[in-house]
Amino acid sequence: MIPKEGQKESASFLIIKQIQAIYREEGKLKELSSEERLVQRQVVVKPLVDALFVYLKQHESEVGTEKLREAFTYALNQEKYLRVFLTDGDVPMDNNASERAIRGFCVGKNYAVSKIMFCSAA
Repeated sequence: MIPKEGQKESASFLIIKQIQAIYREEGKLKELSSEERLVQRQVVVKPLVDALFVYLKQHESEVGTEKLREAFTYALNQEKYLRVFLTDGDVPMDNNASERAIRGFCVGKNYAVSKIMFCSAA
């Protein structure tokens, strides 16, 4: 665990702040048409995404914990796909809406399977 006074200088803190800035700017574009959103993504959001990936590449070798190293590696390996939203105004930045839409089904499915397994074991 990072001492409180050093947290604001940690790689994870800085990355979270960069991601928050990307989401904040993307959130301002919700009401725009897809064409206008794409233009604004290129002007405002893309430089933030570029800066995030530059930071990840520059600091990849300095990462201390295994979990953070895994996160760096994942993000860098998925960079091409994480940038797709910058090329099309209709593509959402993340798939949170899709995940929320299927959560009930998945949770229900897991509950049903575990209930069947529990009952058959009894």
